[in-house]
Amino acid sequence: MRRRGTVVTIGTFDGVHRGHQHILRRTVARARALHLTPVALTFHRPPRLHFFHEPLPHLITLLPEKIQLLRHFGMQRVIPLRFSQTLANMSPERFFKGYVLDRLNARELVVGYNFGFGKNRSGDTRLLERLSKVHHIVVRVVSPRCARDVPISSGEIRAFLSAGRLREARRLLGYDYFIHGQVVRGRGLGRQFGFPTANLKIDSTKILPPGVYAVRCWIGVRPGEDMSGSSYEGMCNIGTKPTVEKGRPHPPVTVEVHLLRYRGDLTGSWMRVEFRRYLRPEKPFASVAELIEQLKRDKGEVRKIFNRG
Repeated sequence: MRRRGTVVTIGTFDGVHRGHQHILRRTVARARALHLTPVALTFHRPPRLHFFHEPLPHLITLLPEKIQLLRHFGMQRVIPLRFSQTLANMSPERFFKGYVLDRLNARELVVGYNFGFGKNRSGDTRLLERLSKVHHIVVRVVSPRCARDVPISSGEIRAFLSAGRLREARRLLGYDYFIHGQVVRGRGLGRQFGFPTANLKIDSTKILPPGVYAVRCWIGVRPGEDMSGSSYEGMCNIGTKPTVEKGRPHPPVTVEVHLLRYRGDLTGSWMRVEFRRYLRPEKPFASVAELIEQLKRDKGEVRKIFNRG
């Protein structure tokens, strides 16, 4: 890569949303035109988390998921950096020379309109253009992708997901939101109710949209892995199970998936869950019998959704 030269894009890319995808397409197009390697330089975690404490969860994509999406959208190399105090104190000029020039041998650099780099984000696109002229590389600044006249942002998507507003989040992401989790043993209550569920252990930093959803699932797929094998239709509940946890103070948020056409013990397996349709909010019921009747209605709705495609 060093000999051949690269076209580089730099960003946090949490969610790899439609705005990011616009930048990635431009990077790939320039790399193809110049017969160079398209490279994304990103971060393990958003740099803001180094400076500001934010309550969990706070990520749209875990690092393996983000890397997979960046590669899906054409990046031949993805280089994740751990944001440290050393990196935080680095001047824009030193960052540019150390990473863009020396490490990546960039011939062109493609960034978003609001790109900032170096200590306190003191480097902006104007400084970048000045540095590029000195070092004889090309910088291309990409205008924002907008939804309803507002630039698409990861922050807005995080807010939508945290509120369970799946449709709005999907419109900005450009794909169905997904999670990965490992199946752990639960209390077996779903099986007693006639709705056996896979209880998923999810990374604590991953945003979980509250509510009940129609989902499509892949078994045996870890974060960052390509989907393979058969997929299964199902319904997923994310919440605190207020009917069966009635009276328990501060019950934990759980993720339970009921697969419509699968029988077997999934304990220990990994699962990818894609959220296809919001069904309803989680709510308490007066009795377990009422809960079961609602689950039957939910299951019928899921069948209709997938039969319609």
